[in-house]
Amino acid sequence: DSILFEVMDEEVFLMHGPAEIEDDFHLKADSIHLQTGEEYLTALGDPVFKDGDQELYGVRMEYDLSDSEGMVFDGVTTLGSGFFSGPRMKKVGDEEINVSSAVYTTCDLPENPHSGFYMNKVKAEGDKVYAAPVTLKIGKVPVFVVPTFFLDLKKGRRSGVLVPNFEFG
Repeated sequence: DSILFEVMDEEVFLMHGPAEIEDDFHLKADSIHLQTGEEYLTALGDPVFKDGDQELYGVRMEYDLSDSEGMVFDGVTTLGSGFFSGPRMKKVGDEEINVSSAVYTTCDLPENPHSGFYMNKVKAEGDKVYAAPVTLKIGKVPVFVVPTFFLDLKKGRRSGVLVPNFEFG
């Protein structure tokens, strides 16, 4: 557990143990490098980023404090009743996440799911998800492909197309 201040470079290093920063968000990681002049931080070692109800997990995170934008590498977050993951997840503003090569699954193993929706590009904004193209895979076998996909995660009754819900008991 160490704290190093570089006054001339306007940098703070939190190293060698659980490091935490709490502001409008909460960040916990093994080490955190904060550039106070540029309002930019980098977190390494299983960082967990919490902002409101949203939690992002990854192996490395970079975050710009001035505009609330950041990047999560090998990131995983919950979305609806499932897990959403990708090699690079970009947080834009308060409610938007952009991901390329993403996977959405309700499997309990988000790192290696038994089934899931594999997507080239995804934009998750609030309670809506836009993706293109989307491939449903069971195991490693592609079952079907759709060129574009939209999912509304709101709960409750409303007008529009019904989304099928499959449950096995």
